[in-house]
Amino acid sequence: MPTRTRHDLSADAWLHQAERDLHAADHLLSGGFFPHATVIAHLAVEKALKGTYRARLGRNPPVTHNLQHLAERIDLTVPADLREALDLLSDESILRLYPDRLFQDAPDYDRDHARERVAAAHALLNWITDQV
Repeated sequence: MPTRTRHDLSADAWLHQAERDLHAADHLLSGGFFPHATVIAHLAVEKALKGTYRARLGRNPPVTHNLQHLAERIDLTVPADLREALDLLSDESILRLYPDRLFQDAPDYDRDHARERVAAAHALLNWITDQV
């Protein structure tokens, strides 16, 4: 059996996981876990971009959390209204939950902050999946 490399998933697997992550972000938001909801919303968009990368280029996506970098590598022209959504999510990567950074920006992580980012992820995921 061949050995799998990092990020060696089908486009469909990436996109399916993106949808599941966004659903999880909704639950985290409704449960009051605002920092976690924002991070998982970012992760959903990241995985959707990686699925699109896989579908369009036929290669494993790069190991990165940088949403703009992924969109550029795929040559996606993100509409102006969604560029703002991408910018909102860009700093919310999984690195936010590392112990040395955990909740260091806690005042920003209120319900409105998280709700705005989860809504941005919904809009982006809908658009990205139409690009595959």
